[in-house]
Amino acid sequence: VLFDCILQALEYQPAIRRSSKSKAIDLFDGGARDDYNAYFFKTFGQAPRESVCACETSSEAKLSQALHLINGDTIQKALVRNPVLIPRLLKQHKDDPGKVIEDLFVRALSRSPSTIEMNAILAEKPAGDSDKELKLFYDGVFWAVLNSSEFLFNH
Repeated sequence: VLFDCILQALEYQPAIRRSSKSKAIDLFDGGARDDYNAYFFKTFGQAPRESVCACETSSEAKLSQALHLINGDTIQKALVRNPVLIPRLLKQHKDDPGKVIEDLFVRALSRSPSTIEMNAILAEKPAGDSDKELKLFYDGVFWAVLNSSEFLFNH
């Protein structure tokens, strides 16, 4: 479910190899045959579903999970290889950085940022207004929100 939530928030639909399914939750074999995303599924405890024993499933938090979210390619691919969301928001709210940040928070956390959060983020906004610079900044903001404990807890 976390995989699908991350991708929905990012407006990214990766290839799921050897399947006509478009969501990880629909995969019947635990993602074992999905060469592109199998590492994410294995890291986050999706069972290989080789038996009916509940002992196959792992639900404990692990360091590898945190490292994958922070350094892994699941979020990075969506932000870099298929940039859809941030460029669209930049186009819609070119002169209102607060609205871009608010949209990112609502997409990921289903709430607007607090005044403290908004002020802290806006204080880090680059002085320049080139699209490349702004996209990199908002990518970082969204990456931080997706890696927050609040996002992980909610989804």
